[in-house]
Amino acid sequence: MSEKEVIRFTCPHCETRLTVPANLGGIVGPCPKCRVSISAPKPRIPIPAKPKPASPPPVERPQRDEKPIPYPQSQPYTPQRSSWVALLIPLFFLVLTIGVVVSLFYGVSKKNSENPPRYSESRADRTNSTTQNESSEAVAVEPPGPEIEPLPSEIVFDPVEDEAQENAEFVLKSREVLAAFLEARDLTQRQPFLSPSDRSEEDLSKSILANTLPNHSTPALVLTQLNGPFLNAYFSIAFKDDQSEIPSPLILQTISSPDGNQTKVNTDAFLDAYQQKVLKLSQTPTAKIETTTCLISYSSFSFDDIPFSDKMALIEFHKDFAKDSPPIAKAYVTRASEVFLNIKAMGSPGEVIPCTLTLGWELETDPERPFLKVLQLDSTSWMRH
Repeated sequence: MSEKEVIRFTCPHCETRLTVPANLGGIVGPCPKCRVSISAPKPRIPIPAKPKPASPPPVERPQRDEKPIPYPQSQPYTPQRSSWVALLIPLFFLVLTIGVVVSLFYGVSKKNSENPPRYSESRADRTNSTTQNESSEAVAVEPPGPEIEPLPSEIVFDPVEDEAQENAEFVLKSREVLAAFLEARDLTQRQPFLSPSDRSEEDLSKSILANTLPNHSTPALVLTQLNGPFLNAYFSIAFKDDQSEIPSPLILQTISSPDGNQTKVNTDAFLDAYQQKVLKLSQTPTAKIETTTCLISYSSFSFDDIPFSDKMALIEFHKDFAKDSPPIAKAYVTRASEVFLNIKAMGSPGEVIPCTLTLGWELETDPERPFLKVLQLDSTSWMRH
């Protein structure tokens, strides 16, 4: 790529030096380093200088004899008696106006002095009575009562409870199922609350579902959603493990059957999030292909240093539905592909969307610059059955 075909500019937020193809001038996308949306400047087109027009030749004007015009002599000024009368009239009215204003001001001042404001006397009386009461009676001081413990500084509210009033029965049932799911001690106790899974019985028996779950926060309702005949609810929960001091948040999903008689926890979505399937796949290039539930947001353009970046769209993965949450991983997909067109139809850029994707590493195009690629959109939700 020659110097004329690229644009070099600096990110205004992190001051990282960037180079993009010239045909991406004016395009908005995330900075590869700080992830803030920036706009690539448009290429500068030199403007040819306009030639200066030639000045026209001077025009010769015919000379003519000019005679001086005689200036009329001014007549001597003679003061007239009418000018003195014109000055005396406005002076008379000015004196009259000043006299009226002074008389009004004097009348108001005299009235105020004769009738003083009432509050001054009442204030003095009130002060004297207060002094007499303090001198004649002793003030009784009550003993201090027991100290009241302050409220906890962090009070967690459920922001979407009001929005879910129409689904209150389903939300209540989901909380009951989640409580039983979290309190179960093995796979046998937990099985009645699990949805069908793509994993084998052997994989389930080796997973965390076969044991007691770690300490966790109370599930908080994030979103209720109607997906065809199924009603879904998403809850945020944080688990405390031994390897990290900070609880790791994730999203749980409950699914209600079309008849509303059964509510289950999405088994595969829980295991994908708990095992951090996307994060682990994105850390090391491998030939393995994975299908996983995930929360994604997309951008139609990418400024990252990958092969054919001018033809790629960016997919970012998140832990929760918050738009300002930092991505935990990222992948790429061809902008003109049917996969990306279907992803765009699910939501707007930057919106966090639940879906199921098949991912794999692109290792052949440029072995020195491998990247994680979206191979297939398996489902526009977390339901695979």
